[in-house]
Amino acid sequence: MTDRVAECLRLREWVIPLLTRSVGPDEAVASWPNVSAGGWSLFLAAETVAWPLSNRLGAAISCLPQPVRAELDRATRLEVQRIMAARAELAVVDRIADSCALEPIVLKGGVALADGSHGFDLGDLDLLLPAAQIERFAEALMDGGFNYHRAIAVSYTSDGALPIELHDALEVGYAVKPAAETEHVPLARFRRLRRLSPVAHVMYMIQHSTTKHALRRGHLRDVLLIGSTLDGCSAAERAEVERAVKASPMRALYGATLALARATQSDGARSPAPATDEFRRVAAGKYATSVWFPQGAPSMLPLFLDQVPHFVASVADARRLAFGYLRTGNPPGSRWHSPGLARISAPLANGLGVAARTPYRLMALSAACAVGSYIRLCYRWRWSETASASR
Repeated sequence: MTDRVAECLRLREWVIPLLTRSVGPDEAVASWPNVSAGGWSLFLAAETVAWPLSNRLGAAISCLPQPVRAELDRATRLEVQRIMAARAELAVVDRIADSCALEPIVLKGGVALADGSHGFDLGDLDLLLPAAQIERFAEALMDGGFNYHRAIAVSYTSDGALPIELHDALEVGYAVKPAAETEHVPLARFRRLRRLSPVAHVMYMIQHSTTKHALRRGHLRDVLLIGSTLDGCSAAERAEVERAVKASPMRALYGATLALARATQSDGARSPAPATDEFRRVAAGKYATSVWFPQGAPSMLPLFLDQVPHFVASVADARRLAFGYLRTGNPPGSRWHSPGLARISAPLANGLGVAARTPYRLMALSAACAVGSYIRLCYRWRWSETASASR
């Protein structure tokens, strides 16, 4: 297991300069690390960047070792097939939304599907609607061939389709404000689908892949997705993103994510130096859990200390949701409005947030403690040396 993780770390060190354009394809192939086809397969499955990587390599792919080239070709074909199927599915969702005169907001990677020049291998399609519209849209989805999928979230799927998750609120946290969901614009090439405003969209993706999912920090697909979104932002919007990152309590984490994403942007030639990878240790944990759980790491196994901000973010999310309910459920003039309740709504929401999320997060922390400790010891004693040893 440790050998596989070490191979993935060497591959990550090789891939990042290629994706950030600090080396050219021919230079990258000339410095190909000594890894097995199995390690290459694990890396591609964990990072899901086969298609953009193939595009960056171009004709230089032919110079890679044959087993490695075959695995990259296989992974690329699968990613392209899933991306094209997801685009077709998004068009179906748009037609269903048009039939019932609703305007769902497409979140995260689903926005990139609307652009024919971009596309990323996604695990699901996330749509945001007001709570009062979800049941109506869910019925329309089922009438259109989708079936109820699971009870954990409001999710629907059809045979061979990407699961669709319906949300009635954003997971607001360190960067995204509750009002952000009202800042939306039409999604290009679709009649009814919409998207968050560019700044809210970028900040939501940064937050989602760092504080919402600690084990996805530095995930190369997400980094490329954020970079492609920045490509479509104006200079003023990019400056606003910078200000939002600097104003966040998680500015160091968000800043590292933003810096890596900026280096992958398509505007401009090659970077003068490779982007610094601040997420190598987190990636080691991701690769290790991928070896242990080929079908996907359980949500209770992010790295030990990296679970702490995840825990804090979730408590903040629960607090905001509870406070929002108390505030909107008891407005002045309503039957149940009470000035006293209005005064204590914020501390009460804090208490509800902690009570709702703490038991689960504490269990996750205890599970992550054993796994994370082992991963960190391996990283300190073996994996952290793989880069210098391979030179």
